[in-house]
Amino acid sequence: MPGRPKTQRPKKSRPRKRQHNANHDQNRRRLGRRGRPVRALSGALCGKAEADCRRTGRGDGSAIAGHPPARPHIGRERRCARRRADAARRSMFGQARQALPLRQDDTLCWRRSMSIAFERICGALFDRPHLYHAGKAETLLQMLGPRLTGYPITIVNAPGAVDHVAFANGRPSAGVLGDSMGRRLDQRGIVPFEMIENVAVIPVEGTLVQKGAWIGASSGETSYQGLITQFARAERSTAVKGAVVEIDSFGGQVNGAFEAAAALRSLSKAKPTIAILTDFAYSAGYLLASQARQIIMPEFGGAGSIGVVMMHADFSGNLEQEGIKVTFIHAGKHKVDGNPYQPLAAGVQEKWQTEVEQMRDRFAGVVAQGRGKRMSKAAALKTEAEAYTAAEAVELGLADAVGDSQEAFAAFIKDINGKA
Repeated sequence: MPGRPKTQRPKKSRPRKRQHNANHDQNRRRLGRRGRPVRALSGALCGKAEADCRRTGRGDGSAIAGHPPARPHIGRERRCARRRADAARRSMFGQARQALPLRQDDTLCWRRSMSIAFERICGALFDRPHLYHAGKAETLLQMLGPRLTGYPITIVNAPGAVDHVAFANGRPSAGVLGDSMGRRLDQRGIVPFEMIENVAVIPVEGTLVQKGAWIGASSGETSYQGLITQFARAERSTAVKGAVVEIDSFGGQVNGAFEAAAALRSLSKAKPTIAILTDFAYSAGYLLASQARQIIMPEFGGAGSIGVVMMHADFSGNLEQEGIKVTFIHAGKHKVDGNPYQPLAAGVQEKWQTEVEQMRDRFAGVVAQGRGKRMSKAAALKTEAEAYTAAEAVELGLADAVGDSQEAFAAFIKDINGKA
């Protein structure tokens, strides 16, 4: 019996291909009935699809619905079956996660986690003194108010909200004792600032916060912890001949601000420093700027706001509208002073007012330390926390000159390196 011609040999695989396509359709129908692939099912389907692919010699993974084509197998150059199955499972698991609807318990869990985060935000934002420009405080309330309470929050006698955001990609907080961040940088041989012709460039941008194990601005924040590390390394480094502090900030928290100012003042005593304002230096931002040997600001920039602000949110009216009454059971007369569920008592407000006045007095004294004869403590207090334009700031002694930031930077580098 004559043998079949070679051209007819591929016909043997056609029934298997039809079987493969049937399996493919069956798998697609099985997935369709359930609406989405699940982990228990996806493993079985991947194993069946793998067997189909091995039997037919096809490696495109088409037996799995929605699975992207893999490299085709040619002859003996086939991938390991285990690797193909693992890749298919990963693909199916990814599709399962994307297709899963948000269940009610997931929603409740998400709400609980968000409520915990908002509680922490409230604890950091309200009933604590801040070295913010008042417009920045109003911005925070406008942004967070509806999320925290479900209602808008207004701040009385605010000058108007300001929108001032630096960078993104936040990092977690960390402690400050023992300079753990600085030691980690030293161990890795990392210089925590940019060096340009023997000059350290240290940015101070966005909202200033006490703790944060990062260098520079992150999520619109710059940490005093990171600044202290940078100032200390710049002072200690023999490669640094001078330092530029680039400032664009409306201020931030009180805690850590005076320590960062002291670190910059120490650097200024050891090496030439200049604070170049790229836009604004208000409140805590100006507290830091005042510790540099010289302050240069742009024509339409701003400086000042030498004062302290503390916010208290009273939610008692909202709770009353919702029919909710909060009862505190506490030991100690002042244990619940300033809580957000009752109107603020007169005695508590007077106490907090005394605290912010003391902080403002300290603020003015530190500014006078940094500015020397150019601005006294009495002159700083006389400003009554007003924010000034560039020309007004120079006239009052808050700044030294108005100029282009790039030109001021280039001139400082030339002066440091003794260039003509």
